[in-house]
Formats: sequence, C-alpha cells, structure tokens
Amino acid sequence: MIIIAVSLFSSSAYGQIKIVDSISGQPLPATTVFTSNGNLGIISDMYGNISLEALHKLFTNNDDKKQVSLQHIGYDSKNIPIKELKQLTVIKLTGLNNTLPDIAVKTDAKGLFCIARLFSRLSIL
Repeated sequence: MIIIAVSLFSSSAYGQIKIVDSISGQPLPATTVFTSNGNLGIISDMYGNISLEALHKLFTNNDDKKQVSLQHIGYDSKNIPIKELKQLTVIKLTGLNNTLPDIAVKTDAKGLFCIARLFSRLSIL
C-alpha cells in the first residue's frame, strides 16, 4: 500500500515546472506561457505548475532553438529557450517595481455631495 502511494505521488510531480515569485517563493497561478510566434500556449494552474507534456504538444523536435515567453500581471516577462525549459523544475519571476506618484486627497462637502448624487442616480436607473 505504501508503494502505491509513493508511485502515485511521484507520477503527479513528474513533468511539471513550478512558476514562483523570486522573493517570496510563492506560486504564481495563471501565468501565461506564449509560444515564440505569439500564440497562447498554456496557463499555469492554481499552484503555479505547468505541464511539460502540454508544452511538448506545442512544439516539434526541431523547435529547440525557439523560446517561450512567461508572463504574469505585475511581473517582468521571462523568455526561455525550449532547450533550457526542458531541464528546469522551477522558474522564478521578478516582480515589477512600479512607483506611483504621490497624491493629495482633500475633502469638499460640495464634491462629496455631487459624487453621492451621481451614485444615487445610477442606482435608480
């Protein structure tokens, strides 16, 4: 019984690449993998995993010189040659460092009233 459980566990992890945040190591679900011609290849699952088997179906044997592009909202895209991708188990994406300008929020009774009226009109419609 133990042998069966071990074999099931090892077969589920075989052929997967995990996509994670480079700092926290947290998985990145819904990372998109695009082929070198710009077509959507696959999307990572909720644990950040992509299947090598699914990737293999997208490419032929002579595609080793081509690349895939991994993209996730809030992260730098990463281009990886197919040949290297086959040897990876984990891919780390680096978060974008976007700094927004400072803003000042001021209260104004008239402005707040207009906003409240606008929303009340929208809710009536």
